[in-house]
Amino acid sequence: MSFIIETNQLTRRYRDFVAVDALDLCVPTGSVYGFLGPNGAGKTTTIRMLLGLITPSAGGIQLFSQPMTAKDRRSALRRVGALVEMPSLYPHLTGRQNLEVTRRLLEVPVNRIDHVLALVKLREVAGKRVREYSLGMKQRLGIALALLGQPDLLILDEPTNGLDPAGIHEVRDLIRTLPGELGITIFLSSHLLSEVEQIATHIGVINKGKLLFQGTLGALQAQHPAELRIGTRQPSAALEWLAKQHWSVESRDKALYVRSVNQADAAHINKGLIQAGLDVFHLTLEQPTLEQIFLQLTQQSGSESAQ
Repeated sequence: MSFIIETNQLTRRYRDFVAVDALDLCVPTGSVYGFLGPNGAGKTTTIRMLLGLITPSAGGIQLFSQPMTAKDRRSALRRVGALVEMPSLYPHLTGRQNLEVTRRLLEVPVNRIDHVLALVKLREVAGKRVREYSLGMKQRLGIALALLGQPDLLILDEPTNGLDPAGIHEVRDLIRTLPGELGITIFLSSHLLSEVEQIATHIGVINKGKLLFQGTLGALQAQHPAELRIGTRQPSAALEWLAKQHWSVESRDKALYVRSVNQADAAHINKGLIQAGLDVFHLTLEQPTLEQIFLQLTQQSGSESAQ
């Protein structure tokens, strides 16, 4: 597997405060990498180091398998497009004119403008002034600006920040299509975990500057097995039966939850409860959401730090 971003013990200190602590990122080429963490976890500081906006206190960065040194930084960053929170736009200019300003700076062909406008579905409103755009349209125009230079890597920091549900949907659908259409890698920081769960292939979780997990979404979910939710008219008797069978079970939200089970376990438990004369009216195998896993990881790391 090739990696488009690699960091080695990447660290950033501000006097006595360590914002990013010995971070080892490995972002696979062609992936949508969701970079997650609470506010103040070090996400934006990491992104600013990747973009050469601030200098690491220690450690190193490799982009496209090449060390990002002061000498080689410019050539590497030419292959990177970025949108950090809200895009910088000229509201009195049209969408097309905003793209033309950046096109001239990048010295790319004129036809790139129509190409990126089509990608972000803004061709029909390209002649309107940006002050008339919705927030979602402005974010898509910001992504179009980031795509003008035909980057191999697109870095997005909170691209759906402040958007309404319609705008979030627009940006999510756009991000989902880009790797397939353009063959690019996306490094995405967001606090909207339900959105990341729908589009990310790989996940990195950071808290207090430290990397808590890195790998595929499937690998993260495998570390947090599904629970079997059981609805029964005799919860006390069912709880007792399950405990006698040595299942890890707890009662919450007017239901019983059995940990670490698969489909075969669920069928076995259902059969056993019925044979024991217990009425089962609900049975669901529930995989923890990314948000639930994220909260568990960050809360656990927070309590360990406190200790």
